[in-house]
Amino acid sequence: MKTVPDQIRGNGLAKILDDIRLKYGQLSHNSSLMGLVITDSDAKVLATNTFFDTDINYWDVGAIGAALYGIGKQARDFFSASDLKRATLIFDDKKFFVHSIGYVDVQPFPKEIVLIVIGKNKINIGLIVMLMQRASAGIKEKIKQDIDMNKTMKMSEAEFLSHINQMKRELFVLGGIDDDLD
Repeated sequence: MKTVPDQIRGNGLAKILDDIRLKYGQLSHNSSLMGLVITDSDAKVLATNTFFDTDINYWDVGAIGAALYGIGKQARDFFSASDLKRATLIFDDKKFFVHSIGYVDVQPFPKEIVLIVIGKNKINIGLIVMLMQRASAGIKEKIKQDIDMNKTMKMSEAEFLSHINQMKRELFVLGGIDDDLD
């Protein structure tokens, strides 16, 4: 079983993601939603929902979501289109959505925030898009208010790698497996 650090599944954003999952279940009457992740455009995972599917690596979901969003932005530039709102990958058994929340002002420059949803193939696209859109303003506001999240988004790649390794140590030190985590 994979463990999600409390910093990621227990923050204010995670509560918003839990609310999206709850509303989706109530409105759709199915459990096809597997997980929700919020990242910045550099793939720094800021939050997951509390009951994120343990068979899925949330770091990989964040990286794939940020990459998909980046490819979408390149396509926008190529086609001289307006801002990318969302991108979708549809597989035989799963669907993967990436939705732009917008920019949050993190000095020295704004960071783009992305909401990622992964679900089983029967997930209702229209319903999940509506719920993502409704949650966007609250997500941006929580990020603006959270000092630790702002620090995370300002980190360089090397600093972020060190941060991830520290979270791994905190997770696994109790089990005595803290050797060779770097």
